[in-house]
Amino acid sequence: MRHLSLGRMYKAVLLLSLSMAVPSAFALKVGEPQVKSYMGQPLLVEVPIEESTPEEMERLQVALGRPELFSSMRSPYHPSLKTSTIVVEGAPLRPKVVLRTEGPVDDSVVDVVFELMWAAGRMVQTHAVLLDPSPTRLETPVVAPLARPVLPVASPV
Repeated sequence: MRHLSLGRMYKAVLLLSLSMAVPSAFALKVGEPQVKSYMGQPLLVEVPIEESTPEEMERLQVALGRPELFSSMRSPYHPSLKTSTIVVEGAPLRPKVVLRTEGPVDDSVVDVVFELMWAAGRMVQTHAVLLDPSPTRLETPVVAPLARPVLPVASPV
């Protein structure tokens, strides 16, 4: 049995750790979803692509997850997603995944599952998107109660 010297072992561990770190340095990384719409409006969600290489962006494809993928992720498939579009916009300066639905969404939570595919890999993202009530729905005018006219009371004579 051959024994490694401490110096050789150190070099082997260092090379192994560097080789494991290199692929993650070139992996695509996305940020947190930013909701740009309210309940009662068509859904608009942007997910920034925070780290990528030009090669990854050149071949990047994005697709909404199929209903089967939603169920495998234990996420309900919202009916409004059937008529949605999902694209990559803003490349190369500030790339982001943009999801839009055609019709309004009246729920406060919508689960979104999408796939990113590029030459060297594939990533599935799942997000629970929280929608706030529309500010116009909150601003209902406050109407003061009508004052009842005061009628004089006749006093007995």
